[in-house]
Amino acid sequence: MNNLHYHNFLNKIKNKYLLMQLLENISERRLLNIIKYNKSLQLRLEISIDTYEEFSNIELDIIPSEYNAMTTFINKPYIPDFRIYFNDNKDEIKRNYFSIDDVNNKVEKIHIILSYKITSLKGLFNNCTCIKKIFFIKFNRKDILDMSYMFSHCTSLIHIDLSYFETSRVTNMSHMFSYCSNLTELDLSKLNTEKVNNMNNMFSYSSRLNNVKLSSNFNTQNVKDMSYMFDNCSSLNELNLSYFNTQNVINMRYMFFKCSKLKDLDLSNFKGTNLKDIGCMFSGCSSIQKINLSNFNCDNVNNMLRTFEGCSSLNELELYNFKTNNVIYMYNMFSGCNDKLKNMIRIKNTNIKEEAFL
Repeated sequence: MNNLHYHNFLNKIKNKYLLMQLLENISERRLLNIIKYNKSLQLRLEISIDTYEEFSNIELDIIPSEYNAMTTFINKPYIPDFRIYFNDNKDEIKRNYFSIDDVNNKVEKIHIILSYKITSLKGLFNNCTCIKKIFFIKFNRKDILDMSYMFSHCTSLIHIDLSYFETSRVTNMSHMFSYCSNLTELDLSKLNTEKVNNMNNMFSYSSRLNNVKLSSNFNTQNVKDMSYMFDNCSSLNELNLSYFNTQNVINMRYMFFKCSKLKDLDLSNFKGTNLKDIGCMFSGCSSIQKINLSNFNCDNVNNMLRTFEGCSSLNELELYNFKTNNVIYMYNMFSGCNDKLKNMIRIKNTNIKEEAFL
């Protein structure tokens, strides 16, 4: 959009403040704020920054939440928190299409096309509390390496369609879905995670999440950090981790902390050969009845502080290979567990110090 067209367009609409802010953000800060438009704005707005068609596109539709999409800037201009931005030196945003409900005077859908070669989607929607649904229509970008914080703190989000998501080269998924407090289910069955090495806080504090669909594509063979992965996922009542390969994981600290509705966890495939920290790993899992850690190798673990604290319903715990020779911190390991379980563990695992049962 050249300067002449830009000024002509400004003259045709009433809310110049909003559009000027939008275009300034694109040209100067490469930050796009797009939510509230009134009837004076065209129903279909196209902004072209450049045309590098040789790079494959990412296309997505965004549906804003009803509360944040209502027009409230008539008397008081308000720029909401939709943002698409990256940390490299290119202007990645190419075209954006806005569908507006002319009767209710609110944005219904935003269609975005990103057509530049980038390697990071870190923080793409971070803190975008206005988003209700995200649909990835086309995702041909195979050079994305970082998806950390991508949907973090999207507190209005209730649905993400990742059917066409390309993740074969991604190495970092830390905090990817953390604090998505209204998200109830996630289908990750097509996610290729074979290169990922960091999954810490991946789903943490997504307190309404009750169903995470995984498959053999969810490969964790290179992951080193699973700390806080499901921390405070208090609605999870079932979790299939049979595909997990934990041979390279070093940190599982707070991994299932306060997953208070989980009743059963089959972790028989968990190896833990390189594991060093399992502090508070199951702490606060008050509904869990059975944990199988028969293949868990704890030779290198130095922190077992409060590992099973508050597992008040736990009545079956298999710790066949649970060696504690190198453990430094073991206090309150079974605090809050029932006495019958504690006595059983004392008999079977004589290498566990008494401080663990306090």
